[in-house]
Amino acid sequence: MSRYPDIYNKFAIIPHPTGAKALCICRNGSWTLPGLTNPEYDLHVQYVGAFNDAIADQYGVDATTLDYFDYVETFLEGRREIDRFYAMENLAIQIVCRPGANGSNGQILIRWD
Repeated sequence: MSRYPDIYNKFAIIPHPTGAKALCICRNGSWTLPGLTNPEYDLHVQYVGAFNDAIADQYGVDATTLDYFDYVETFLEGRREIDRFYAMENLAIQIVCRPGANGSNGQILIRWD
């Protein structure tokens, strides 16, 4: 058992609607997959509807989870951190950015890579 609460990171792999690219966001100055971090509790695989809703609310992406396919577990400074990945189907032609905390103008910075 860890001394600190577990951290659960859930990343969404959202394909471009027409090309072979995936959606990326800028977080802490680095480009990464969009996702959610939930300290102390895990959003289990059977609750993908809640994950879909959270991705839509935070990133403005109309997508649905197709599969949960991998995870990485690391231990750092007495805390367990678990990264999970969700393959999603992009149901939208266009991404509508929602206000966020990491863009200079209050927008979430996104790009397709």
